[in-house]
Amino acid sequence: MSDLKLFNIKNGTSLLKKAPDIYMIKNIIADNAYELLGLKVIATDFIISDSHNKIIDIIGYDENNQLVIIEFRSGKYGPIISKSLMYIDYIVKNPSQIKLVINEKLGYDLASSIYLNPRLISIGDDFNQYDEYAIKQTPYMIDLIKYQIFNNKYLLLEKNYQSKKIDQMKVNPQEKTALSRMICDYILSLGDEVCEIGTGKVYTYRKIRNFAYLFDDDQIELRIHSQKTHKTFIIKNRFDFEKRKKDIENGYDFN
Repeated sequence: MSDLKLFNIKNGTSLLKKAPDIYMIKNIIADNAYELLGLKVIATDFIISDSHNKIIDIIGYDENNQLVIIEFRSGKYGPIISKSLMYIDYIVKNPSQIKLVINEKLGYDLASSIYLNPRLISIGDDFNQYDEYAIKQTPYMIDLIKYQIFNNKYLLLEKNYQSKKIDQMKVNPQEKTALSRMICDYILSLGDEVCEIGTGKVYTYRKIRNFAYLFDDDQIELRIHSQKTHKTFIIKNRFDFEKRKKDIENGYDFN
């Protein structure tokens, strides 16, 4: 298990870790899902069938309008991956039922824009090599995110692992221009936790939240999310790109 030690340099004291309380974590995530994960919550304790033991902790959609389910686990072991894969499989096989529920919650116009092939965010205080092995065998996008609480007032989230670097929504990379490929390769090189999602001429880049958008059409437009603002740049050539590397890195660091 990776561990972190937080130290207050002003008063010379360590910030103590709090024993995990999965119900408290679930409530914090549900109440602050957009700020923490870039998600808008559709429902908590979402029942996907008549069986009361098939309840998704949180279901929502992300900044790319992809359906997302969140499951929580306390401790290093437990059936969270296999259970969550069952939920994903149910949603994939019963899209009309899921659409009806989402229509009821969000309204038809918004619900119709949501991509129903869901990704999974599994949140826990620890994971093991079997979790990573299990998600490698699936065709779905899965993030493992660790949490730690310090002094009962600071929550730390850390992406521990993701199943895929590039989402299946990504179009043929040959459709990218040489300049846009250069930009994409640079953004992906910032860290293994960076994920690229491509839809047509639009590409988004995510750690836990989206931090960069690339629009590759008649002109290349780069949009960086940093410090709760979006900065947009037109990239005409390599010189323009070199000037914006620091902005890209700032967006990466902030998110």
